[in-house]
Amino acid sequence: IMMLMNPPYASRIAISVYFGVAYTLFFLATTFVCIPHDALAAELSDDSNHRVGIFFLTSALDSLGIMGAMSLPSLMTRFAANLHLNDDACRPVSERAELCLA
Repeated sequence: IMMLMNPPYASRIAISVYFGVAYTLFFLATTFVCIPHDALAAELSDDSNHRVGIFFLTSALDSLGIMGAMSLPSLMTRFAANLHLNDDACRPVSERAELCLA
């Protein structure tokens, strides 16, 4: 996840190169994982009906994982908002230092 975030202080060219490398590495890693995972279901059974069930189950679990991953940022934001971690972020540095020393 950190690789997909923009580097904060970089030129447009550096950010473009960074994104291109991160994008390529992500899909390369996905290929290394997905190809064997998708081929495994066909090797688990000789029965056609059993293979259909296996493919259905893997597709259903993939969908659940995607929905969980999509909802995770929203849940984390709500959880972090309840912790009040950013309450002091907008205060001047001198005030924050006084709060830390108190």
